[in-house]
Amino acid sequence: MDRIKEEVRHERGVTLIEEAVSDIRAAFRQMRHHPVVAGVIVLTLAVGVGFNTAVFTVVKTVVLGELPYSAADRLVVLWSDSKSYSPAPALSGPDFFDYRDQTTRLEGIAAAWGNRGGLNAPGGAPEYVQWAKVSANFFEVLRVTPAVGRSFTLAFDTPEGPREAILSHGMWRRRFGGDPAVVGTTIDLNGEPVTVIGVLPEGFRLWTPPETFIWAPPIDVWTNLRYGPESFPRGQRHLFTIGRLRPGTTLAEANAEAASVSAYLRTTLPRYAENEFTVSVRPLTGGVVRAQRPVLLALWGAVVLALLIAVTNLASLFLGRAVQRQGEFGLRAALGASRGRLLRQLLTESLILAAIGGLGGVTIAAATLEYVQSARSIDIPLLEYATLDGPALAMAVVLAISAGVLFGLAPAMKAFRSDAARWFASRTTGGLEHRRALRSMVVAQAALSLVLLISAGLVVRSMLRLLSRDLGFDPTGVTTLTVILPPSRYDTPEKRIDFYRELETRLAALSGVHAVGGVNLLPLAGAGTSGHY
Repeated sequence: MDRIKEEVRHERGVTLIEEAVSDIRAAFRQMRHHPVVAGVIVLTLAVGVGFNTAVFTVVKTVVLGELPYSAADRLVVLWSDSKSYSPAPALSGPDFFDYRDQTTRLEGIAAAWGNRGGLNAPGGAPEYVQWAKVSANFFEVLRVTPAVGRSFTLAFDTPEGPREAILSHGMWRRRFGGDPAVVGTTIDLNGEPVTVIGVLPEGFRLWTPPETFIWAPPIDVWTNLRYGPESFPRGQRHLFTIGRLRPGTTLAEANAEAASVSAYLRTTLPRYAENEFTVSVRPLTGGVVRAQRPVLLALWGAVVLALLIAVTNLASLFLGRAVQRQGEFGLRAALGASRGRLLRQLLTESLILAAIGGLGGVTIAAATLEYVQSARSIDIPLLEYATLDGPALAMAVVLAISAGVLFGLAPAMKAFRSDAARWFASRTTGGLEHRRALRSMVVAQAALSLVLLISAGLVVRSMLRLLSRDLGFDPTGVTTLTVILPPSRYDTPEKRIDFYRELETRLAALSGVHAVGGVNLLPLAGAGTSGHY
């Protein structure tokens, strides 16, 4: 009692800065006297702010961000469509040359074709690598320059041109020890000699829409395409084709030009006209993250709702503490403390707790982000680029301050509306007001919880339906292996058939093997097909 009187007398003659310091001291004194309440508030806010900040960081990077290429917003993908097959980001070889030669709205059009093969080079055992064939201007369109050596040359990008390869930075470090002298040497790729001409920059990775399937792992080796207009049959779509919009060109203008080229092909090729063949231009970034966008946005909405529920609980807790402190507030008011003074004190207490919770939230966000990025079972494009940068930290600050204001507002407004007489009113009146406020908060919490519960139920239902869907085959006990035959040794269909027949015979003779079979593309294995239209 004497301490409160002394504080109020002192407050009458102090400056605003001194008042703020006094409020902060009073807030920490309350935390020291009620550590359990303070701990619950801080921990609740830390978890809520931490998860929200982590999810916001992922959403900002994956959904709202751009691919890690120069002027990535102007990179586009050419999608083909027909009655025979669903839309896919792929063209046939002749189609690629037609669009490359007849398009003016794009700075350049480049193509790539995913493959897998065996690498044999001096200094190590043969290994299985991810391999991509690309047109000579592929890295030029992406605006990527090799860190060592040079890129492909357009003059060599013909069926008769020399076989050249560019190594990924990871392959260069792992297999060749980062030795620049590897440029100019010859490696064996799938039984064919290939000359290494360069090494890509560290961290480079090709990001593609999921419909391309073939680039889930990082590419180890890149070789020149060495294509001509007739290298593959027209209509056999297998080339992932990208382009870059010219400055000042809109996506609508590029699509209009692509539609005119498609119309020309339909008039000259009856099969294309019969199948209603067409090509559209779509942004590369949007195609890469299209599948993850709704899931991440739904997750973000869920954690925001969870934080709102937590704040509602904290408001109830803070209001209860305010009711218990009615005697203290009444004495302060009787000794001359203004309503605004009481309001600032309560908001100071809530904001200090929110600030401590926000600091803990940043720590939790960093740990959550590190765990998600290291979890191999989580496959989200661009996730590796997510960092707690300025906008993410600003989001944590905004969340913490907003939460502090929200859960401290109810008791603060109660203090603001009250005078000394009301603070010393009967317990019945105070209890009635307290119960009414609590009922309002319970209703708000129930509404938020219901929304969150319905959202979670829908997500669980979707997952159960996905897991229970009939795959059309029983994967129990099935073991698979990938076999790559060097073309130089197995250069005829007869040799390849003989090899696979002998392989099946030997595998079938193994103990515990009940059946053996072969297929070009495993079901649901993330490999694409070359469809005809």
